[in-house]
Amino acid sequence: MSVLKRIGLAILSGILLWAAWPMSSLFPFIFIAFVPLLWVEHSLSKDLKSGRKIFLYTYLTFFIWNIFTTWWIWYASPAGAVMAIICNALLQTLPFLAFHHSKKIAGNKLGYISLPIYWIAFEYLHLSWEFTWPWLTLGNVFAKFPEVVQWYEYTGVLGGSLWIWLANIFIFILIIDGLNLKRILYTIAFLGIPILISLFLIQETDTPKNTFEVLVVQPNINPYTEKFTYNASTGERNTTTFIPYEQQLEILFDITQLHLTKNTKFVLWPETALPKGYWEESLDTYEMIKQLQIFAKKNKITLITGADTYKRYTSKKTASPSAREGNGMFYDIFNTALSFNEKGQISMYHKSKLVPGVERMPYPQFFGFLEYFAIDLGGTVGSLGTQDERTVLFSTDSIGCAPLICYESVFGGFTTEYFKNNADFIGVITNDGWWKNTQGHRQHFEYARLRAIETRSWVARSANTGISGFINPNGKVIKTLDWEKKGALTASIGYKTKNTFYTNYGDYIGRIFSFISIALLFSIVVKKLKKSKL
Repeated sequence: MSVLKRIGLAILSGILLWAAWPMSSLFPFIFIAFVPLLWVEHSLSKDLKSGRKIFLYTYLTFFIWNIFTTWWIWYASPAGAVMAIICNALLQTLPFLAFHHSKKIAGNKLGYISLPIYWIAFEYLHLSWEFTWPWLTLGNVFAKFPEVVQWYEYTGVLGGSLWIWLANIFIFILIIDGLNLKRILYTIAFLGIPILISLFLIQETDTPKNTFEVLVVQPNINPYTEKFTYNASTGERNTTTFIPYEQQLEILFDITQLHLTKNTKFVLWPETALPKGYWEESLDTYEMIKQLQIFAKKNKITLITGADTYKRYTSKKTASPSAREGNGMFYDIFNTALSFNEKGQISMYHKSKLVPGVERMPYPQFFGFLEYFAIDLGGTVGSLGTQDERTVLFSTDSIGCAPLICYESVFGGFTTEYFKNNADFIGVITNDGWWKNTQGHRQHFEYARLRAIETRSWVARSANTGISGFINPNGKVIKTLDWEKKGALTASIGYKTKNTFYTNYGDYIGRIFSFISIALLFSIVVKKLKKSKL
């Protein structure tokens, strides 16, 4: 095979991956997207010095996939987008390189078995470490068509990743070994049976029997020019366009009051709806906080809003690892969900899955130089504080909201922890305006549909500039308020009835495959050492 043909095949794989991704309707392409890349690897399998070549072709595929799918990061930070795309594509090459070397040493059979194992172990790691960026976890590809993956309530998105890799490998082997009726029927069955299972699992839940009413608010305040005192993209002060904090609060009150009914139980305002920072030890002394307490009590609702909060420590010894030092004190800054119940009582949750390069600088002791590439989103850049437990925000009659703040809604296993703490529904509060009117905010909304299936719970989503809406436990979108629409939506949603298998066991597929991949790599190294001695 010529070099040009290999380059063409690598490019084709990247294009197919992009074409299959939400918001496209071409998701079936995902089942053949890796076939061209596997063909490239197969053509080089007898080359003794193929490692460098495989890396270059593989990197080309993943670079194309990343840049076409997540280019919209550029709006927040050109340098940050370049770093995210380059680094994520580089990381994605590692499991494929491990597969290539395992195949050369252990043979084709074990080699192809190792590929989905290495890949899912990588995706599991990518959900857990400080460089976490699971936006392109393969199982996310079905977000716009959740009808085909209702079995995510048992496997989560990693089950989808496994299905995709096995399908690509089966189809590739079918092509190189020759077509015959038996193999074709096996392949069709492998692709079709999960879809049939999914259709069997769908339950109609548009109108649940026992319900409570939730109101989601979308104020549509531009994060670049109106919400904060300076423009994140230019660094200049918004002297003429900035909306004073008190006026922003009035906008939220007015929209909420207009759409409230006597049955409203929960009201959700978006992430950083209160952009002015508040010290947690004296929350109830702030005038804005008092207004929120009065509003919740008067209307007999539980109001959940995003806010920036600060926590002060008495000394360096008591401070957290993320604490900052300034003005003679140590303190943490949090991206917070504040809750005000019918009695005016305040509860809070601190965002704990932080965006690398925005809210946390990964491994600063080693990568401090990456500060230049930080994606500035108009708030505080640098490491924010987190918390260990997933706090459920309850109404006075014990209805529990799982508060997912922005990026957290991409993490399935993380979300299940709220339901182990008796959450009844998912409340996503986010500000996706940083990505402007691109695929970024649309993909983010679609991913929430997978969280609904995994936990079999309703999702209520409040986004500053859109998309806000409601999603039922099958991942079906019930109502939406689109991009740059000011307003609110209400829906009567159901209680969670029971924990799913995935809720109870989380990303068990990732844990199992991580263990197997370590054992597999060890056995491959041992086998290579034995061969070298012969």
